Order: sequence, then structure tokens, then C-alpha cells
Amino acid sequence: MPKSSSPSGSRDSATGPAQGTLKRNQACHQCRKRKLKCDAKRPCSTCVRSHNHAVAHAGPDVVLPPFPDCTFDEVKDPGFSSNDTPKSKYEKLENRINELESLLRQKDGESAISSSPPLRTPSGKPMSDGHDIPLPTDEFGLSADMISGSLGAASLFSENAMFASSTEAPLPLHPIGLGLSDTPSMAAYITTGSPGSDTNNSQLIWKQSANLPNPDLLKHLVDVFFASHPHANRLLHRPTFLFTLSLPQTHPKYPRAALLHAICAVASAYTPAVSNPSLQGTRDEIFSSKRRGPSTFAEDQAKFAAEQIDLLTNLGESLLESLQALIVLSWFYWMHARWVEVFIATGRALRSCVPLGISICPPFHSIQHLSRFPSILPLANSALEDELRRNAFYFCYLLDRQQGFANGWAMALDDMDIAQLLPLRGDQFEQGMLVLEQDRQWFHDPHILFAHPDGQTDSFILMVKASIILSKVKNFNLRYKARYFAKDLDYTPTVKAPTQLPSEETMDPRSCPAFIEIDDLVSRFRASFPSDLRHPINGNLVDVNLFTACTIPHMAMIVLHEPHAALQAAGCISATNLLIAARQILTLIYSIWSTSFDLALLDVFISFSWYTCGRIFAKFIQAAYEANRPDQVETLKTELQSVLFALGKMGERIPIAYRYYTMLSAVASQVIRETSQIIPEEPILNDVLFYSSTVPIQHNGGTR
Repeated sequence: MPKSSSPSGSRDSATGPAQGTLKRNQACHQCRKRKLKCDAKRPCSTCVRSHNHAVAHAGPDVVLPPFPDCTFDEVKDPGFSSNDTPKSKYEKLENRINELESLLRQKDGESAISSSPPLRTPSGKPMSDGHDIPLPTDEFGLSADMISGSLGAASLFSENAMFASSTEAPLPLHPIGLGLSDTPSMAAYITTGSPGSDTNNSQLIWKQSANLPNPDLLKHLVDVFFASHPHANRLLHRPTFLFTLSLPQTHPKYPRAALLHAICAVASAYTPAVSNPSLQGTRDEIFSSKRRGPSTFAEDQAKFAAEQIDLLTNLGESLLESLQALIVLSWFYWMHARWVEVFIATGRALRSCVPLGISICPPFHSIQHLSRFPSILPLANSALEDELRRNAFYFCYLLDRQQGFANGWAMALDDMDIAQLLPLRGDQFEQGMLVLEQDRQWFHDPHILFAHPDGQTDSFILMVKASIILSKVKNFNLRYKARYFAKDLDYTPTVKAPTQLPSEETMDPRSCPAFIEIDDLVSRFRASFPSDLRHPINGNLVDVNLFTACTIPHMAMIVLHEPHAALQAAGCISATNLLIAARQILTLIYSIWSTSFDLALLDVFISFSWYTCGRIFAKFIQAAYEANRPDQVETLKTELQSVLFALGKMGERIPIAYRYYTMLSAVASQVIRETSQIIPEEPILNDVLFYSSTVPIQHNGGTR
């Protein structure tokens, strides 16, 4: 293994009276032995070329080390030499001054710090008295490594300086909670040597990447991920990511293993290069420990991704990549119906956006005077990096709102706590354009749902806006009783509930101002789409984001009105809205059938929408049967079978779609079996009316 030297020592070897000529014994041991030219890099270029050649031509049974064997003479004393340049001398003096100042701060703080287990500093020396020497910080309490975005070992020990007061000296980092000294698995990732050393960083990255598939399969899965997943090209900037993937694994800019593992797990569903087990006969278990059968390639990669995400989080390194990996891992959990994991992962991802400072955007911040820095991420280095952070936040928001729409649990972050710009258009993001805030929309704009400026709207932005509709609907359903009990006037009904209302409410919730406002938003939102973004299918091309954005308003209408729908009551607006919304979703299904588009490439939320649509048809079949309307029963059965067929096609490759398919199949079988014969007797209600998808409904007419 090469021995690390200080960064200043590396610069000294590159500067001197004779450029390109090394001093005696400065070449590596291997080049001296082979009498080859050496550039004294660590590792040197000659050893790197030799190692690459050996790897490329190695036999199948030959085991080679992961990095070149390039060693140098150990420098025992990094003191001044006669050939030091003035610049290097000043740097050494500054380093020595910083070290002495740190020692003074350590001595002053010894009385306030209790003893703790020994921990190693970035230089590899044990800490004395259980705490580290704090690194120099700027006036904001941010360390130099944090500001520069370094991925070296020093960032682990400098993260505490981020929370230091701007008026006080940074406190030494206490090792409680890190557990590095008593965790053997964690110790394998901690390397000694100078902070930011290329060699140490290479070792760290290599150990993190030990469980990745072979390079050819990894490259294939990454290509499949970008080509197949509907959101891959928004979460990551494809040209930049592919360039970093082409670098050696020991390069500091090489993608973190956490993200690569998560990508491999998701992409495995879209390619035959990785064998996927049959979904037939699998059980729908909420808790993973109850699942049976051997682990698959995708499950193993997901497990490795989760471990690497925890590692990066504990180290405080590559936090944006760690969040991106958590988003991709959440996609995997949701795609595979891992209900517990997806709920925990999505909540963790969205809540992580708060300390990362990407849920808000200046100048919107707290008026409270804070001694801690509002974000643990340094400022973005470019407009592209700023947009990557913003897109990551919105994917966390979409995950929380869309997967959480199917349950009755509270969401991870309230809309009132979000003050962020909307994402850029896709073409602007790909070009890395800088668009000023005055030319963009804000999340908290009161007119955001109906104002769609030409230069600031595309299908992805419409999907984000549609998810705001989901958030409003779910918040109303969750908070109605609490707000009504608190005598909130917006949640106070003004009309008594009809006798046939399925709920036990004495007052009709549909008459309160909050419900009326949300109902109006849902009804008007779909009609507000720009003319060029109203049809998600153009010829044989399908805009997946726009398809989801067009489906969400109908889903919101179903969830908003289903608790209040009396299916056998004449003129029930809620029942009418349910059937219209279900048939609008079915119309989208028919439209995508007219293409050769692979249904497995749709957003995962679509599978839940289709299941809900089919369940509504099953309810109306039962109501029509009880009302002795055989013509309506047969029509609704045909519509239910259409939804079931589409869900089954999607479920051939997407596990969660298969789950919903089996659930809807059970519902359909029971309903069809119970309604196979019409009872020849007087109808229960003669005035039951089942609307077709072509009959216009007047929302202001009839009774609620």
C-alpha cells in the first residue's frame, strides 16, 4: 500500500528548480526497480498503466489487488528543506499556526468535556481525553472541508463546526452517537492519513463499491435506469452522471455506491439481463421478516444501498447523493409493495430536506435569530447543482404525497413549511440554464394551481402541482373532525346530513367552506392545463409525467367524494362525481391501449389509481344489481374487466401492480359471482340513475 504524505509534501515534489526531474529516491519503488520513468504521483502514472494492463489481460482465475502497488520512501520529517519554495514555506507556517491555535482551544475546553472512548483523528492519531482537536472554521462556523465540499475523511470530524455559534469558538466534537471506536464494520471504512488524501479516498470508495456488479452489468443497468424509469432524467443530470461513472472507481468524483446500488435495484425490473422471480403465488406481507424465499439480485442491491445510505449519513459525507439514493431506494420499495419500508423511507427522505435546507429558498427563512446555520449543505457551486437539490426535494414531496394518499396517516412535512421555487422545465434543466427567481413560480403562490406561464410549465411541473391537490384533499379528510371540534369556521358545516349519507355525521361535511373550496380546486384544475399539455398521448408517444398529472385530479375527486357518496340516492352529486372520475381514468386507459407503449414504464402511482378506479366500478355494479338494472350491471362489468386487464398487463413486471391486480381480481370475482343473476322483483329504488361518461353533470343542480 502506498504511504500517504501531506498535501504540501506532494506539492513540494512537483515544484523545484528543474521541472519534470525528480530528486534522488523520489521515484516509487516499483519504477526504480524496473528503471522506468516515474512522475511521483500517488499512485504514479506508470504503475496505474501497468495495473490497468494487468487487469485487462488477467486470466479468469487470477486475483489482482483493486489498486496499483505503488509505494514510496516514507517521509519522516516534513520540515523545511533548502529547496522549499516561499509558497510552500508560508503554507507550512500557516498550518503550524492553525495547529497551535487548535491546541489552545482544546486546552480551554478540557474542563467542560467529559471523558469518552478513544477515537481516531483524520491523521490517524488517537484522540486524547475523548475529544478531537476542532478544525479551523470561518466566521459562520463552517469548516474549510465543508465549504469546499471535500469528500475526504476530515469532513466527518468537521461537521460539528457547522452547528457552532458564529460568535463563539467551535466546540470539540464528542464521539457519543458515532460509535466508531466500538463498531468493527464502521472501522473498515475509516482510513488514516492526511485529510483529503487521494489514496485514502480511493480506498474508502473501493470498500464501499465491493458489492457492486461487474462494470459491464453496472453500465447496462445505469443505461436501463435512464431509459426506462420515468423520473431518472430529472433526479440526476444524465450527461454529468454518465461522465462521472466513466471515471475510475478510485476517483473522488465517482458516484457513491449507495446511489449505484439503488439504481441497480430499480433497473433490474426493466431488463432481462437480471433474472426476476415470478410473482405468481407470492404473498402480500406488510413486514419483510414474514416474506419467504431466497433473496433476489434486486433485494440484495437494495439492502446494500440501505447500508451505504446509513454509512454516508453517519459520516456526514455526500449528503445530496445520499438523499438521491434514498429517493431511488424509495422507488424500489414502492415498486415492490414493501409497505413498511416505503413509508419509513419516504418520511425520512422528506424530513431530511429540512436540515439540508432544500425545502426553502432565500429570502424565505425564519425571523428567529438562530445560532446554528440553517443548512448543513454548503452553497451550490453551480446553477445545475442548485436545480439538482431542488428536484431532489420535489421527488421527496411527490413520494410522500402520492404513496401516502393510499393510507390515513399524517404526512411528513406540511405544505405551509415549504417555500421553494418550482422546478425548471426539462430542457432548461438539461442545459444547466440559470433562470432568475423573478421569472419563476413559487410553491406557495396562491395562484399556482391555475397559472401556468408558457416559459415555466411542462408535464413534470404540472405533476408537482397535481400532487398539491392530493395534499389538500388528504389534509381535509385527516383534519376535518379535529378542526370541526375546534370550531374552525372553515370546517363548520351549514347543512344537515342527508339520511342516506353513508357516514355517521349529523351535519354534511360537504357544506363547510373548506370542502367547497377544495372541490372547486379539483374541478377546475384539470381544465386549466395549457392547450399543448392537455393530451398525454401524441400518436404513439406517451408523456408519462403528463399522464400522471391528468390522472391525479380524478383520483383526488374520488377520494374527496367517496366518504359522502350514496350510490342509490337520486341526484347524489358525490356518487355522480365518483362514476365520472372513474370513467375518465378508464378513458385514459383506453387511450394508452391505442399505442404500443409498455405499461410497466408508467409511474407507480398509476397502479393505485387503476385499482381505485376498478374498486369504484365494483361498488356501482353492486348498487346497480340491488337496483335491478341489468343493463347497467353488464356495462359496468365490462368497464371493470377493462381496468383489471390493464392492471394485469402492468403487473407482469411491476410487483405492486400485480398486488393491486390480485386484490382487484378478488373483489371482481366476488361481485360478479353475486350479481350473475338478476332477481326478478321490484327494484329497491325506482329513481336510481347511473350516469354514463358522456352525460354532462351540473354541479350546482340537484341535492348534495
